Amino acid sequence: MFSLPPATRPDPVIVHNWAFASIVFAESLKEGDRLQKALSQAMAQPALADSIALARATRSTSDKAASVDSDSIRSEHRDAFYSALGRRLVILQEIEDGRAHEMCKALLDQCVRLGPRSIDAAVFLTALRLHIGGDVPADGYSNYVKRLRESDRELRLSLTPIVEMLRI
Repeated sequence: MFSLPPATRPDPVIVHNWAFASIVFAESLKEGDRLQKALSQAMAQPALADSIALARATRSTSDKAASVDSDSIRSEHRDAFYSALGRRLVILQEIEDGRAHEMCKALLDQCVRLGPRSIDAAVFLTALRLHIGGDVPADGYSNYVKRLRESDRELRLSLTPIVEMLRI
C-alpha cells in the first residue's frame, strides 16, 4: 500500500532564491520578459506570490539602470514592499525628476495603503520635496491616520508631524 505525505507549503526562502536566480539567468539570455510572464502566472498561487514579489523587487533594486515599474510596486504585498523600500529610496535619490516622480508616487501610494511603518517618513519627506505630497487621496490619508493613531506611541509621535504635512 502507498501513502502520500501530508501536503506542505513551499519554503518562502527557496522560492525567493529560485525566482531571483531565474530572473538573473533569464536576463543574461535576453529572455527576461518571457520569464516575467511565467512568474506572473506562478504568482496566481498564493503560496508563491509573496516570495516571487520579493524576488522581483530585490532584482529591480539591484540594477539601478532598471526601469521604474510603478504597477509592479503598487501590486506588492506588505512584506515584499517594505523589504525593498530601503534600496528603492537609495535609487530614488539617484534618478532624474520624471522617473523620480513616478517612482515616488508609487512608493507613496503603497506606504499609505500598507503602513504605518517608521520608514514611511523617508517616502513622505521625499514626496514633499518632489511636490507630490498632496497627491494622497483623502480616503487613503484618513485610513492611514486612523491606523497611525492605533499604533504604538513612539511611531505615532514620530510620524504624525510628517503625515500632517501631506495635507497642507
